[in-house]
Amino acid sequence: MDKIKQYLNILTKYNEQLLKYFNILYEPFVYTYQLYNIDNSSDIFESIITININYNLIPYITKNYNIFKQHLINIFPSDNIILHLFNLSIYTNFNLYGALTEIPKVIIKLIFSIMLEDKITIMPTDPLYKILYNLPYIDIKQFCSTSIKAQFICKDNLFWLNKFINDFNYNPIISTHTELNGDMYNNTESMYLHYGLLWSTGDNYAGELAMGDNEDRNKFEMIDYKFRTKPNYDNNTNIYEGIVSCGTYFTFFIYNKYLYTSGDNILGNVGLLYPVKNPIIDDNIVEHTVKYVSSGENHIVIIDDNNKLWSAGLNSFGQLGSGDYYNRESFKKILFIDDNIEIKSVTCGYEYTIAIDMDNIIWVFGNNNYGQLGFISGGNIIIPTKLNIFGYDMKAKYVSCGHNHTIIIDMDNNAWSFGQNNKGQLGLGHTNEIIIPNMIESIKDIKMSSCGHNQSLLLTNKGDIYSFGLNNYGKLGLSYTNLNKIVNVPTQIKLQNKIIYISSGSHYAIIIDDTNTLYGFGRNDIGQLGIGINLDSISPVIIEFENNNIIEFENNNIIEFENNNIFKQKIAYISCGHSHSVAISMY
Repeated sequence: MDKIKQYLNILTKYNEQLLKYFNILYEPFVYTYQLYNIDNSSDIFESIITININYNLIPYITKNYNIFKQHLINIFPSDNIILHLFNLSIYTNFNLYGALTEIPKVIIKLIFSIMLEDKITIMPTDPLYKILYNLPYIDIKQFCSTSIKAQFICKDNLFWLNKFINDFNYNPIISTHTELNGDMYNNTESMYLHYGLLWSTGDNYAGELAMGDNEDRNKFEMIDYKFRTKPNYDNNTNIYEGIVSCGTYFTFFIYNKYLYTSGDNILGNVGLLYPVKNPIIDDNIVEHTVKYVSSGENHIVIIDDNNKLWSAGLNSFGQLGSGDYYNRESFKKILFIDDNIEIKSVTCGYEYTIAIDMDNIIWVFGNNNYGQLGFISGGNIIIPTKLNIFGYDMKAKYVSCGHNHTIIIDMDNNAWSFGQNNKGQLGLGHTNEIIIPNMIESIKDIKMSSCGHNQSLLLTNKGDIYSFGLNNYGKLGLSYTNLNKIVNVPTQIKLQNKIIYISSGSHYAIIIDDTNTLYGFGRNDIGQLGIGINLDSISPVIIEFENNNIIEFENNNIIEFENNNIFKQKIAYISCGHSHSVAISMY
């Protein structure tokens, strides 16, 4: 009874404000209402308010329906009230002669919760809520189409928020990268739908965009919804990594812990227009699942769920770490000197590979002709070998590999570079080749690095971004400063927002800011930046995504979900290849 009394007090204030805001009601104010407690065990109510109005005002209300409705919503008391549903309709009844048979009415249907405490209950105890909570999306929508009570739950933002967190394993993306308020909070169903979607743009010569055709794109388009994936999040580096990797004319990504590929996939398949599963099978015919993937020019290395390395592709320089030079069209496990060694990350360069184990020790193999493996002696290394500098096993938390140069981030957030340096891509203030790691002294507190063909990016923990190397195509993002010239020291790219992730392609780069918006710069002759035109960009330009309203599910079931472009697509991860890019959306 206390809840009902509280509601009646609110309803009285609501009616007073209606009369104050709109001089369209009879005097005295005439209304009726009905109130239902949808579930006696909860604080959820449904109410129908019927208000008598002047007939002459009906055309005004009809013409300004949306404005009228929004005003009514705005003046609904918000203290301890959560408004779940607001429907407004106008009722008139005429006889055969066109005369009114009763007074016109505005009928308002409300479903709301009364919160008697300051805090919001995150998980209602309603059994139906729990049933829906554990169903897949399409089953929820079908259930809601047949049940009035379920319809209420389907419109509840808290429901979708909790399902979002639960289904994606309490992903830290919500608390660390953005604040959940405003339009985002009011559209958590859209968040749930768009999280983990794959988008691609750029060169599609061999079907590497996974769109089912060979047409290039210059704007990001969504890959088939059923390949929705989850970004890997590293709590130590606060970086999403390893779920998608773009190569020359191919793309690899992980879906449901299995590896898929499209394009010329270097594993014996040519021109795959649609993603195909690549099984990882050992000598005992046991299939292994995958947690991390990285690709070079024509080779690929993965980490399985047991933290072991596997490789496939071209092996001209020992980049597969197999102890020989044989190319492989199927994956083979890479053997280390100790079977107990487990790997947590791996990065492929043009013709070489560098991995980091669980103790942060660096392992290298492949082409070392330019010193890109960090060893004084040139030539190839065909088995995993520790990066040892003057008797010291070098450790790192992050590594990036370019065409023939490497940058690692040590445990103290310092950046070390080595390898080819003819265009200043090592950021050491000169263009001399460096065959052992040298610290980049001018920049400290580095979070991550990203290497392209002959250019590099550094990202600090404060969110500042620096570039160096050859600035053709404007791929250093420095506008007209040193355009087409060599920049051999880290130079800051001025941006308004902080940056949280960077990815370099061959001659371009795409970065993500702290609002999870994409920016691109550099070469764009095939649309690899996804900005809608095929013109190079010499400075960072915002990359806009178009929200899709039709979501296709498996078994040919289609659900139409309209989000009205209330907010732009937010991006969790981006991978840049030779001339194409693939992104993963947050929502």
